[in-house]
Amino acid sequence: MFGGPRETDLSNENLEKDFISMGESKQMSGLEKDFFNILGAQEERDLGQDAYDLIVEDKLELEKEGIEFEIQKDDWGLEEFIAKNIFSRKFEGLSKTKSDKIKKIILKGILGKQSLTEVAKKIENAGVKKDQANLIARTESAVLKNATREFNFKRAKGAEDFKYKWIGPSDNRTSEISKDIKSKSIKGLKLDTLKNLVRKTSENFGFKPDRDWFSHPNQRHTFTRLI
Repeated sequence: MFGGPRETDLSNENLEKDFISMGESKQMSGLEKDFFNILGAQEERDLGQDAYDLIVEDKLELEKEGIEFEIQKDDWGLEEFIAKNIFSRKFEGLSKTKSDKIKKIILKGILGKQSLTEVAKKIENAGVKKDQANLIARTESAVLKNATREFNFKRAKGAEDFKYKWIGPSDNRTSEISKDIKSKSIKGLKLDTLKNLVRKTSENFGFKPDRDWFSHPNQRHTFTRLI
């Protein structure tokens, strides 16, 4: 419907001590080895590695904020996250092969801290019309980063006591949806409460989100822990 990923009409990690730093040589954990043994195609292996790296980089950013992570976690968490947020999606009007190529561009863009303009241009160069390329770059980058942040926050020590708020630009492009979510979460909400608020607000404005953390096409907002 919106040119984004499609399931409906729109429609740790063990965090083991051998989790790699981005600048270190990559020593694969037992969990990572097991996961990649399951994957068939080399393209999926590349996508899985990029998604794994995205989770690790976000974890490292959170650690800079003083957040600690628990070591003992179910092994299926990482595999389930990647399967749900990466492999299961196909962009509307595009083949799975082209969709996977675009996912790789988005993941590489986030990891490389590329601007949305750069990412959108690369998607366009991959054979996607300019308007759809811009829409995919903005929407998918935001939703994927939010899903990654949720994955890690749920594995943080003391997470049961954390509260979160919706944050992002406040300018003439800020949607009424984002303004509404920000105002209702300004004092902090539990993670699942905020996630449900994002979905419900999106629905109230006429959208039909096919997944968590989607508020509207071209969204620019994310969430952070209230300190």
